[in-house]
Amino acid sequence: MKSSSAFIADLPESFSAFTAGLIKPSLTAIMTAVVAFVFSGLWFLQSAEDLVAGYPQLLASGPGDDYAFITAAALNVADTKPSRRGVAVLGASCLRAATDEVKIESELQNADISERVFNLTTRGQSLWESIAIADYIVPGFGGVLLIDTNPLRFARGLSTLETIMRNQRVGFRSPILVELALDANIPATPATGYYAWDNRIYLRARLNKVFKNLLLGPVEHEHSRLSETIDKEKRNWVIERITEDIKSYDEDVEVLLDALSKLSTALSRSDSATIILIEPPINPNFIDTVIGRDFYARHMNRIRQYARSTNIRFWEMNEELAFGKSNFADWCHLNNSHSRDEYSQLLTDNLIREFLQE
Repeated sequence: MKSSSAFIADLPESFSAFTAGLIKPSLTAIMTAVVAFVFSGLWFLQSAEDLVAGYPQLLASGPGDDYAFITAAALNVADTKPSRRGVAVLGASCLRAATDEVKIESELQNADISERVFNLTTRGQSLWESIAIADYIVPGFGGVLLIDTNPLRFARGLSTLETIMRNQRVGFRSPILVELALDANIPATPATGYYAWDNRIYLRARLNKVFKNLLLGPVEHEHSRLSETIDKEKRNWVIERITEDIKSYDEDVEVLLDALSKLSTALSRSDSATIILIEPPINPNFIDTVIGRDFYARHMNRIRQYARSTNIRFWEMNEELAFGKSNFADWCHLNNSHSRDEYSQLLTDNLIREFLQE
């Protein structure tokens, strides 16, 4: 056995041999590496959709990464055969904070209506993304699509669509969204049918999360949706952002309503799903002091007019609920479970009437 000093003396020579092996590997080593790379690439191309649909905990950036989990849910609903009946809730965090899908589903079952309820809301979900989700899931979904009519979602038009097409937040492609983008001269590539290629933007942004989550443990989705009252600094930032956003409302609202009409027309051909527009909670104090009663009344009238002209139902919720400032953490997020239960119960009552009329 070599002494420690002899072993240390041999280290430079050993390291040089190791480095040479890396720099000038043998032909066998090269071929093995190439074959391994090709097969791992082929496996990924074949299995990417299964990974995204089955293991969102590995792809999520953290507990609040709604898009990883909603992507998985949408992929699973879309893949259901035969088509799955139910209720899909689509919208942003204001509606998310007000909707208890477990309670709604339970109440429907108590009324002998065995419909699944899929809460597909996310933080910051644009109307474009709601349209994309609805478009994507319909082959495996039949029933009611509840779509959030928060006025801010109608003030984020083509510039938002361009951002979405460039930075894909959901892991699937919507033919309608691609068509809408191309009609507006926004770069978009139609789907090829190869999942990994079509969703390479989504996958590229998340692959590094897989290794981290394998090491640290899978991420569990954060189910708590109620909000705490925000501090003055954040409140002022939110008000400033919203005040700026609604300046483009008049320019954007018609573009977004036309997009909704395109979705409605596509759904009518399959006769499997029905769109119902719903009013999410909104703080009356915010209406009075920030966006103005005139603006909100004008928005509601425009949605009513659109609903009448297209035969799409619009469920107005807030007048009946009569929520006040104390029910909210900020401008639209409910701050207590009792308020959420009230909103969910009214939504359930409307759904029961809807299903009993069929």
